[in-house]
Amino acid sequence: MKCLISLIIAVLTLASCATADKVARDERRREKAGMVAESIESGRYRVGIRTAYPIRGAAVQVTGDYGLEVSGDSVTVYLPYFGRGYTLPYGGGKGLNFKALTTEYDVRKMKRGRTRVEFSTRNDEDTYRFTVDVFDNGQVSIDVQPQQRSRISYSGELE
Repeated sequence: MKCLISLIIAVLTLASCATADKVARDERRREKAGMVAESIESGRYRVGIRTAYPIRGAAVQVTGDYGLEVSGDSVTVYLPYFGRGYTLPYGGGKGLNFKALTTEYDVRKMKRGRTRVEFSTRNDEDTYRFTVDVFDNGQVSIDVQPQQRSRISYSGELE
């Protein structure tokens, strides 16, 4: 009988610990989602890149300080490029390393905790269309469609 009572107490204690952990985890998740939404609404955020996905070939793990930074009506792009260029300046040009103004900036809430940011930008070499999907947990997917190069995608995290 004492063994049964001890077992019941142990099970109830473990169940209460698991419930408290779940509540804390949900609270952290909501807090992170609020910070992500606030960053996107302010129009000032930075995305750190971890992986590049060329249209042809395998995924490439990226090391270094590569990223995309949006500040109001301008964007700073410092991304590695792996792919085919169609008409480029001699020497390959700047690639995806520039600062420019954004046009057609649009933010939409999608299903399942995802926000889509779309904008276009242009430098002296090319015109680019960016689609940035930001999830509530801070994970980000970026799709870049240049006119003079093949498309490339990236994944990373909101910083």
